[in-house]
Amino acid sequence: MNYEVKVSDKSIYIGDTPLTAIAAIDYYINRNGIIVATHTETDKAHRGQGLAGIVFLKLIELAKEKNTTINPFCSYIAEQLKKPEFSEYLYKK
Repeated sequence: MNYEVKVSDKSIYIGDTPLTAIAAIDYYINRNGIIVATHTETDKAHRGQGLAGIVFLKLIELAKEKNTTINPFCSYIAEQLKKPEFSEYLYKK
C-alpha cells in the first residue's frame, strides 16, 4: 500500500492531521539546527505494517535536506540510528 507522508513543523505523519495520524514522529529543530526526535507512535490497528519505518525514512530525508543530524529522545529512532546505513545522522555530542 502507498502512504502519503506529510511533514509539518513539529510532526512527520501519515493521516489527515498529526492528531489523527495512523503513524507519526514528533520532533523539533533546536537552536543549533539539530533535529530532536521526541516520540514515535503507530495506531494500534495499524501496527506491524512498517508505518513507523516509513515515517522514519522521511525523518532521514528531512535531516539530509537540512544537512543536520538527529538527537533521538525516542527509543525506536535511537535503535534505527544505530544501523550502519543511518548512523551518520545520529547526533554525537
